[in-house]
Formats: sequence, C-alpha cells, structure tokens
Amino acid sequence: MNALQLVGPLMGAAGMLVALALARFGTDDLVKPSATFGLVAAALGLFLYIAGRVAAGPAEKPIRRTPTIKGPGRFRVSGVTRTTQADAEILVEAASESNARVKAELKGMVVTAIERDFGI
Repeated sequence: MNALQLVGPLMGAAGMLVALALARFGTDDLVKPSATFGLVAAALGLFLYIAGRVAAGPAEKPIRRTPTIKGPGRFRVSGVTRTTQADAEILVEAASESNARVKAELKGMVVTAIERDFGI
C-alpha cells in the first residue's frame, strides 16, 4: 500500500465528517462554506485514493505451486538424450525427486523437469 492509498480514504472520510457535522450543527453563515470545504476535501481524498490505485498497478496473482510430496514414488522425468539430442520423457521409480534425477542422468539424459506421476 503506498502513501496515496493511505491518505486518500482518510482525507475523504475526514472531509465527509466535517461536511456532515457542520451541515447539522453549524449556523447558516458557517454551513455553506464549510460544507463546501468538506465536500472538496472528500473529492480530493477520492482522487488521491484512485491515483494511488493506478500508481500501484494491478495486483499480482499468486503463483500456484503443486504441493511437493516427499518420499518414494514414480516420477516423470523430461529432458534431452545426450547421444541423439532428442526430447525424451521417461517414468522412473525412485526414493525421491533427486534420486529420480540421478537415475535419469545415468541413463544418458540431460534433465529439464521432474514431476511426480500419480498414474491418473
């Protein structure tokens, strides 16, 4: 949250409170200029809030990660074979993800990605 986003709503709320309080409890001579001041302060607060939202830019979306399950299982290893330089994908039974990487490298692959295979 930047400063404009913080000051804008506070100034707008204060301006509206001033306008409402003076419109209700002030005398006729005092009401019109003060109410106008309160409304101007509220409008300025709204402008600052919107300017702060625009300056902040769009909210970043959270990165969705698949949960990592540690332990033995079947892993789908993707990569490139060293000898033919062709894309390859193999299934490896291993005790862990790092173990699956080593097994694929021993079979002559350059590993680019490893995913747990659930057999679905």
